[in-house]
Amino acid sequence: MVVVTQIGKLGTLVQARQNGHTQTFSTQVLLGKRSDPLLEICGRQLIEKLALSGCSKDILLWLGLPETSRSNIQSIIAAVVGRSPWKRTESHQPPVVGVR
Repeated sequence: MVVVTQIGKLGTLVQARQNGHTQTFSTQVLLGKRSDPLLEICGRQLIEKLALSGCSKDILLWLGLPETSRSNIQSIIAAVVGRSPWKRTESHQPPVVGVR
């Protein structure tokens, strides 16, 4: 599970899945804004990056954003991928990603 918030609330829950057999990816908004395609694009790009790193896990992505824009989503993807939260850390504490 990845949580990205700029409003102090969880916001929209996006599920991103990968099918290892067919190398396909799917996203679905489970809770929240269903009318914003950029939220699903964010989940889709993160699941692709996860698959490219060799991990076969799915993602639950909470996005609490005051507004979505292409640059905002790109910043989120870069910050999350830069921290690689799907890799275990020494302290076993979840990594914190800061996006402004």
